[in-house]
Formats: sequence, C-alpha cells, structure tokens
Amino acid sequence: MIIAGMVVGIVLLSTAATAGARVAARPRTTAASCVVGHWKADLASLASQIHIPGTIVPSGAVDFSFSRSHDYLQVYSDTLTATVPEPSGTLGVEIKHNGAVSAKYTVSATSLKLDGVDNATGTVTSQSVNGTTVGSRTTSPAFGSIAPGGAVSLPYTCHGTQMTITNTGGFVWTLSRTSRTP
Repeated sequence: MIIAGMVVGIVLLSTAATAGARVAARPRTTAASCVVGHWKADLASLASQIHIPGTIVPSGAVDFSFSRSHDYLQVYSDTLTATVPEPSGTLGVEIKHNGAVSAKYTVSATSLKLDGVDNATGTVTSQSVNGTTVGSRTTSPAFGSIAPGGAVSLPYTCHGTQMTITNTGGFVWTLSRTSRTP
C-alpha cells in the first residue's frame, strides 16, 4: 500500500512537472507583445510597389519603434532614386525623406491604431533630364507619411520577426525586427 501510494505520488509529480515545463516552453504571444521593439523597413519591397516604366533604387533607412508604454516612432532617412528612359533622354527623380512621426499606439489582432500623431517629416524631390537638374521642391509632411493630428487605424500583421503595415495610401511596409528592446 505504501509503495502504491509512492508510485501514484511520483506519477502525479512527474505529470505536474512535465505539464509545467510545457506551459513554460510556450509563452503566449499577444498582438501588443509582438510589435514591441525596433523594426527596419524593407525599402526594396516598398519600391517594388511603385509601378513606373523605369527603375527605382532605394537607399538609407526607415525605422519603426514600438515601446512597452505604447509610444510609436517612425524615423525616415531614405532616398528613392528613379530613372525613366524617354525618347528625348533619361528622366531622373530623386526623392529624399527625412524626419520622424510619433504617436501613441494600440493594437488588436489586425489593426494598429495611432492617436495624437505628430509628423515632423519632409520630402525633397529633385528632377533631372539627362543628368541635369531641372527642378526641386520641398514638401512637409513627407509624401506617403501619416497625416498629423487625430488618429488613424492601419491594417497590420505581426509574426515573430516579421511585420507588415498597410499605410493610408495602400502601400505595404514589410518590416524585420532588429531588436526586442523598445
């Protein structure tokens, strides 16, 4: 009887320890915990969504940060250089983005909501024909960035080290995690 009781006790302890180990090995990932950290945009993926009869070469970076305290920061420091062959020569366009967008964020399973957007971005666009600059213009906020003030909800997905965010213009940002530390 004592041996039978000891066997049952060992089986119960073993089962509890195994169940506890399984639970610890599978931490629950929530939408909010998935986005927290630093992310880098795949600019080549973004450029491939712009359809022109020429080429677009991206350079620089667009970085996204999501803190545990729900602070959102998107920093632009990128250039898109486009060339389009024309019968009269080559048309060139260089678009330089700079600055930052900040807001408070909340997430659900499929929606990233930004509140109180502060947009301190700008774009400098230069045009050239056959390598000679023919014009330049500066706009603020940066074209394609989030409008300042108010709130916006954006569709997104987040799985481990990959995230996508569809901006208000319909372009999809493809992001890769660079750090979990916000």
